[in-house]
Amino acid sequence: MKDYYNVLGISENASKEEIKKAFHTLAKKYHPDINKGDRAAEEKFKDISEAYEVLGNETNKSKYDTARRFGGAFNFGGFSDDGPFGRFYKAYTSKNGPGDSEFSDIFSDFASSFEGTPFEGLGSMFGNVFNKAKSTFTGNDSSYDATIQIPLKVALNGGIVEVGGLPGGNRKINVQANTMNNSIINVGPYKVKVLIKEDPHFTIVGNNIKAILTINIAQAILGSKVRFTDPRGTSLILVIPRNTKHGDKVKLTGLGFQGGDLYVEFDVAMPQDLTEDQRRIFSDACNRIGLKH
Repeated sequence: MKDYYNVLGISENASKEEIKKAFHTLAKKYHPDINKGDRAAEEKFKDISEAYEVLGNETNKSKYDTARRFGGAFNFGGFSDDGPFGRFYKAYTSKNGPGDSEFSDIFSDFASSFEGTPFEGLGSMFGNVFNKAKSTFTGNDSSYDATIQIPLKVALNGGIVEVGGLPGGNRKINVQANTMNNSIINVGPYKVKVLIKEDPHFTIVGNNIKAILTINIAQAILGSKVRFTDPRGTSLILVIPRNTKHGDKVKLTGLGFQGGDLYVEFDVAMPQDLTEDQRRIFSDACNRIGLKH
């Protein structure tokens, strides 16, 4: 099992911000645009991205940490069969779909696993405790009967998703476009709370969305046009103005949630590991344009 903490160079107690900062630092260093033709850097960039996909997502991180703690096996899609939780998670994910972590189904399956054993009463005890907890489980605005996690793209575009944990089994529900985090959807007499999964490329700030785009020093100084995929999945041509500084932003009006915008912040990456010949060329260019060094 890959040590994603080691890949990002962080401790197991790292905060969300520390995880994100480590990812951006390393992604900037090993980005393919900065290391063109360097296969080792390309593989390193893939490992960094995979590590952030796991550790930067609360659900994935929880599964990964559990696998490490109890000697289980973790693959990028969830737990595998050869860990101590393999059978349990396989049965659960096959019913609810990968990435769905509905609390009620987890405890229901856990309790049922005691049936027909000398510990059957223990399973009933867990079930009673959970049912009592569920009756008082409330969201920020109102009580709800189940939760569902959806990608940012689905929250913005809308779509049909499946929710578990409701009486009668899994149900397909229609998520409207521009559904905000912590929204409540009525499914018959039941309420479903919508949680938007953390996205490695975009951050939600109210109705607005923020993205960080890494560019090289030539693109920053001379200006450029780059292909950029917005949070709805639409491919755009983004114009980088001349003399763009690190931290400069551009606003793409109306590309956030309803009434909000998309802000793209530029992260200017410096060339890494230049050869002596490349340093000489760069030094000559600096001398010609009057840059002291």
